[in-house]
Amino acid sequence: MIGTTRRERLVNAITISRMAAAPVALLAAWVGETAWFARLMAFGLLTDALDGPLSRQLKTASPRGARLDSRADLAFNSAGLVGVAVLFPQHLVTQWPLLAAAVCAYAGPMAAGWFKFGRLTSYHTRLARASLVLCPLALAAWLRFDTLFPLQISVAVLVLSGVEELAITWKLDRPIDDVAHVFRVLTLDSRRRERCVPKVYEN
Repeated sequence: MIGTTRRERLVNAITISRMAAAPVALLAAWVGETAWFARLMAFGLLTDALDGPLSRQLKTASPRGARLDSRADLAFNSAGLVGVAVLFPQHLVTQWPLLAAAVCAYAGPMAAGWFKFGRLTSYHTRLARASLVLCPLALAAWLRFDTLFPLQISVAVLVLSGVEELAITWKLDRPIDDVAHVFRVLTLDSRRRERCVPKVYEN
């Protein structure tokens, strides 16, 4: 990539690999390859857990990387949801309220950010990071062991994350990447918010 260092390219390659795996996961679900779909979902979780800490460790965090990560998350999470619907339609039908809550909590803040700022937001709050780990694990536990409680908890965390992101979007005048939590925005005065310096929000 033009204008990027070798370290940045390494982190970006990990993120892009997750994005590239999304259509492959969809194909696996379409042809009924449940095992390969599960492996690709595990790969997505691994790369999602790896690229952020690695970026901070290598000191390559940037607004461009944050937005790329958000796009990869959107592609992969959408592929995961569609794949589960294709492979396990009967499960989703029985728990459609949970599914509707999860979709609204995930899509609502993205729609609000796009409507206000004209682009996807990349807050990466702590609640959002937690939900991105909890939801797939709880979903797997539900499908494998028919245990619903972890899924209910993970969706509740996702809903809280969505409410927090909506509050951040409402408060900001311009988009800021990598916001740890809403209180970081609420405690800043308007001049510092308008500067949109991502490093302020990393801790």
